[in-house]
Amino acid sequence: MFNVLTRQSGMTLRVKEIAMTQRAIADVFPVVTGYVEGYDATHRHYHIYDSQSRHFVAESPSVQPSVGSYVRFSPVIPAQDRFKSAVIHSLLPATEGRQQFGMQTATVTYINKEKDYFFYKITSAIPDTPEGVITAEASARLSLSPAPLSVGSDIRLILFLKRGADRQKRNHVAEIIL
Repeated sequence: MFNVLTRQSGMTLRVKEIAMTQRAIADVFPVVTGYVEGYDATHRHYHIYDSQSRHFVAESPSVQPSVGSYVRFSPVIPAQDRFKSAVIHSLLPATEGRQQFGMQTATVTYINKEKDYFFYKITSAIPDTPEGVITAEASARLSLSPAPLSVGSDIRLILFLKRGADRQKRNHVAEIIL
């Protein structure tokens, strides 16, 4: 990060001096918990979601997460651009990451083993998100579960909204906790 000293000359704003700042990114931008949803090897960046379903990209971070892990990061959101960056500060243990990210409790309402999916109904309060509406009833891949599920099972979900191929945002279950 840099400190920029500007000067006004009539109607024109000019940069007079630029110097590296001594402030840490975490002192300027808030630190939040995120879930590492994917890695793009071509562009060398990680896709991270926060609990508000905001999507961030961490390009070649100094802290190397793995897909499915939790991180503490500072979201950097430009005022005039839709591209949101993540500056990763640290990795979190899974249990702590889940707690800080936030889980939804749900009940399994239908299972289709042949097609590897199940339906669930969220039974906890559904959080508001600036990215859209988390629906109370949706489906997820059955193979995400660490153990067999049955109709009526109470589960906890790590979920956020994610844009599909049709450009619509829908519930995306990242993890099932029994």
